[in-house]
Amino acid sequence: MIHLLDTDPRQFSEPENFKYNHGSFSSVHINLNKSLKKLGYYSDYQLAKWVGITDGLNLGSFNAPNKKFIISPWEIFNTLTNFHIYSRESLNPDVVFGCSEAVSNLWRKAGYDCQTAYYGCDVEFWKPSKNKNEIFTFCITNSSNLRCAYDLIIPAFLLAFGTRKDVQLIIKDTNNIEKLILKIKEFQNLGMNLKYFSGRWPMQKIRDLYSESHVTINLQRGAGFGLTTLESMACNSVCLTADVAPANEIVDPTVAMMIEPLKPIGLNDYIFDSIEWGFLNCFGNFDYPEEPKIWDFDINTIASSMENLKENYSYYENINSRDHVVKYWNWDLHARKLVNLLNNS
Repeated sequence: MIHLLDTDPRQFSEPENFKYNHGSFSSVHINLNKSLKKLGYYSDYQLAKWVGITDGLNLGSFNAPNKKFIISPWEIFNTLTNFHIYSRESLNPDVVFGCSEAVSNLWRKAGYDCQTAYYGCDVEFWKPSKNKNEIFTFCITNSSNLRCAYDLIIPAFLLAFGTRKDVQLIIKDTNNIEKLILKIKEFQNLGMNLKYFSGRWPMQKIRDLYSESHVTINLQRGAGFGLTTLESMACNSVCLTADVAPANEIVDPTVAMMIEPLKPIGLNDYIFDSIEWGFLNCFGNFDYPEEPKIWDFDINTIASSMENLKENYSYYENINSRDHVVKYWNWDLHARKLVNLLNNS
């Protein structure tokens, strides 16, 4: 019997709001536990044979009455942090999984056994809920931290469409950073059809945004998995992403538009180059066994991909990316895989 702990404090501090507004880590716990219940493998915390956690930063506070496991979501693509390696040593879990092969390979590179227990998508919730906008719409829901590529995507959109009013870019940002908002206004003042929203939205409103948008951009410089990629595709929004791990573990060119990366760049160099945008440093002040690197992309390539999607939308619309998510990435499928992995551990 299995139980996943939910470490999000908002489940206790604001329980009513949390029902409709939980974050990525909570989404994993909630949906995996839900599927485990359907499969007959769920148990309360005190009675479970296996207790698990999937959290990037709270490993040290994790205790379990019996066997314990981690599903690790860390996201620098060439190295773990020393913090995560130390946390694993001090926590001493019975099993560690990566949420993608990209993450599992980081643990293997550090000298630890690691299998992959993928995340999934709640396809019963994430589904088309609105008709497409009359104006051709690109949207982004990635938070404005160092993983996101707003500093490339926004100039690329301007390069592709200029001040055209029949195409728009909608950004839904969790953060509220004054420096970034001022930067956004600079582009709006150029006449670019750009709408920017900050703060948390209920999940239903995000689902509506995906459904109304023709294309959702999930172009991240470093990621552990990519829940928004699956959730937007399940709402039949065409995905624009990168042909790098872990995105290319989730989708392929038959169901998404995929951009080749330009090159890996040092994280410290990127931080210096992106200071004017005011991005949050989601990687904190960590130490690393080696220089951490993230992906860089070419603005012209992003712009031409956007133009392609606009001009050939009827082709991509017929792909029906939702079918891909329902078939390969529903939570029940990955809950079964987790059960099998734990039974064989």
